[in-house]
Amino acid sequence: MPTWRAAQQPKGAIHSAEIAYAFDSLNTSTFSGGPQTTAADHAVARRMNSCWVAFAKAPVTAKSLTCAEGFVWPARTAQNDAIAVFGATPKLEKAAPIVAENVRNFPAAPAPSASR
Repeated sequence: MPTWRAAQQPKGAIHSAEIAYAFDSLNTSTFSGGPQTTAADHAVARRMNSCWVAFAKAPVTAKSLTCAEGFVWPARTAQNDAIAVFGATPKLEKAAPIVAENVRNFPAAPAPSASR
C-alpha cells in the first residue's frame, strides 16, 4: 500500500485498491491516482501490469510468467505456495502467512438483515 494511503487505511489496502496498479492507470484513477502518487507508485504499477499482461498472453501450459525487469512468477501449485508481492522490488512470499494476516485485520461483516 502506498505510504500516502496509510493514514486513511491503517489496516491495509481495501478490496480493489490494486486495480489501478494492475491496469497501470494511476493517471486516470480517481481513487488510487492523482497528484499524491509518486514515481515509486508508477514503477509498481508498471511492474504489476507487466505480470497481468504476461498472464493474459501466456499459454495454458505455462509454468511461470516473466514480467518486467526479469521478475519470474512461478505458477502456484500444491508444492509451490508462493505469491507475488509488489513493492519497490517485486518478490515471492509464502501465501499462508499473508492470507492469515489479512483475515485477522479484515473487519467482520455485519450479520445479514432479516428484512431487505
